[in-house]
Amino acid sequence: YLQGCYDRVLLSTDLEADDALAIKMMAPQLVGVEMLVVLGEGNKDKSALAVDMLRAYGLDLGCITIHQGLQSSVDYPTLALSAYATADRLGGERGGNMFCCQPTHDTAVSTSFLSSAQSPFALLLKPPHECMTIPSSTLARTAAAIYGGFNIRELHRRLSTQYEAEEYGGYRPAPDEKLETFLHSFKACLFVERQGSVGRDATLDRDSCGSVFDLLEADERLMVFTASWSDSTLRSMAAKVARFGEEVTARMMQASKEEEGGKPSAADLKAVERLAEAASKQVAIIRKSARHAGRSVCHADTLVAALLTDVEGVLLEGDRDGGGGQ
Repeated sequence: YLQGCYDRVLLSTDLEADDALAIKMMAPQLVGVEMLVVLGEGNKDKSALAVDMLRAYGLDLGCITIHQGLQSSVDYPTLALSAYATADRLGGERGGNMFCCQPTHDTAVSTSFLSSAQSPFALLLKPPHECMTIPSSTLARTAAAIYGGFNIRELHRRLSTQYEAEEYGGYRPAPDEKLETFLHSFKACLFVERQGSVGRDATLDRDSCGSVFDLLEADERLMVFTASWSDSTLRSMAAKVARFGEEVTARMMQASKEEEGGKPSAADLKAVERLAEAASKQVAIIRKSARHAGRSVCHADTLVAALLTDVEGVLLEGDRDGGGGQ
C-alpha cells in the first residue's frame, strides 16, 4: 500500500518495543532516504537511543535529523535507553544531526522538512502533535500512514483544548471534526486500527507466531529492548490492578452516602463494571508478559510496517475479505 518513491520521510515515534520492530522491518526501504525523526511521549531524552537504533539497522545517520517533540509524564524504562548502545557511543560518539530543543508540539521543523520535499511521506507511529497545524497545502502533497489506538485517543484529548476559537474565525470545531480534517488533509493516508486489545489480544510472541519469533530472537539488542519494555509494562499494570479494589470501594462508599437506602444506582454499577473490565485487561497483560518471560511485542505499529512492506498486497486482500486488522 502507498507504494512509490519518496525523497523524504518524517518518522514520528515514541520508540516503544513495537516501534523498534517496525523500524527494523522497514529499514531496508529507508536506506539513503533523508529522514526527520520526531521523538515524543515519555519523560526521558531518547535522542541517543534513536541514533543507536537507526545505526543498528543500517540507516545512514548523515541523512537523518532527530527532533525532540512533545513529551509526557509517563515513565520511560531506563534500561531501554542503552539496549542498542555500542562501546563508541558510550564513550561519547553519537552521530546524526541533532535538533533537540525544548520539548514542544511546535510544527515549524516538520513543516519545513515536508515542504522542501518533492514527494514526502509521514510515518506516524505516535500521537503526531507536531504535525497537527502543518499547512493543509503541505499535507496535500504528503502521503501518510498512522496507527490509531492510543495515538488517536491522545490526539482527541489534546484537540479538545489545544486551539482557541479565534484561530478558526470565531468557530471552534469539535475534536472529532479537527481529527477527521487532519487525516483527510493528506494526499493519501493509510489508517490502521485493531479490533482486539493490543498487549492482551494482539501480540507477537512464541505462541502466536513461533517461526517469526525465531527470527526476532536472533536480534539480541531487540530482545533486551523488548524485555525492558515488558518489565516496565508489567510493573505499570500491577500498580493499576492494585488500585482496582480501592477504586471500587470508594465508588460504592460514595454511592451509599448519596443514594437512598445506601444502594448503588445503575450508573454506579456501570462505573464499577468499567473498572472491572479495565482490571481484567490489565491482569491478562500481566499474565501474557509473565508467560513469555518478557519476550513478546505488542502488534500495533508492526501492523503498519507489515502493510507498508507487503508488496504483494496479501494483507489488504485479507482485510477486504473481512479477515484483516484495519
